[in-house]
Amino acid sequence: MRVPKKRIRKNICKFKKVLGDSKRICFCKISFFREFSIFFFATNRKK
Repeated sequence: MRVPKKRIRKNICKFKKVLGDSKRICFCKISFFREFSIFFFATNRKK
């Protein structure tokens, strides 16, 4: 039986909340930086 991706993401979010605020904030910063760098790289390649 396959588990929907949305449910997995919700479980991961709950797990992060259990881990604690400091780790969650750190993870959010890392994910934001990664998405920003990808966006920046894409805009540079268009030029």
